[in-house]
Amino acid sequence: MTIKKYISGLVFICSLSSYGNAFAEVESWYTYWSAGVSRTTYPAEAELIIQQIENTPGVDRTQVAVDVFGFYWPINNNQIAGFVMHGNGDTFKDANTELSYTHALYSLSTMRFFGKEIGQGLFLRGDAGGAKILARLKTTGIEEELESDWGVGVLGAVGYGFPMSSESRLLLSVEFSQRKIERETFKSTAFVVSGLW
Repeated sequence: MTIKKYISGLVFICSLSSYGNAFAEVESWYTYWSAGVSRTTYPAEAELIIQQIENTPGVDRTQVAVDVFGFYWPINNNQIAGFVMHGNGDTFKDANTELSYTHALYSLSTMRFFGKEIGQGLFLRGDAGGAKILARLKTTGIEEELESDWGVGVLGAVGYGFPMSSESRLLLSVEFSQRKIERETFKSTAFVVSGLW
């Protein structure tokens, strides 16, 4: 993509944002959903095994991030608070076997917007709550699941919001999460595209 096309794209997004700003309004409550790509790092010994699996010929690795069942209520014209389920998925797959890890964080959450209203401009997000990891193995004739004990986790995010209509906002953000489970630390970084309605 040339610089000219990139700048044109940014101008287009900003023009959509300006259009939405004229009609956006504060809601009595909001729902929040997102999807994106992520990168998860594991404790040192586990990371070595993960890298060996990833480097095995024929194995594909897919890492995603999602926020689901997010519900928020306004504190003022620029801040909302509520709860959300955040997850990082890490899947390894070849012709016969699929191994997946789901890193889940069930948390209380708040978002602070620095624009004129909720859903507009630069924003920060902070989450804290309970964390778990679910491992699932599928292969010929075998399907097994293993769930970790409960741990604790936090998430911080920075992003930018674009009001698109009177009831919808498009958010782009980078998320940083950390979970402490069974005395081990797991970290993830993600880029997500979100909807706030």
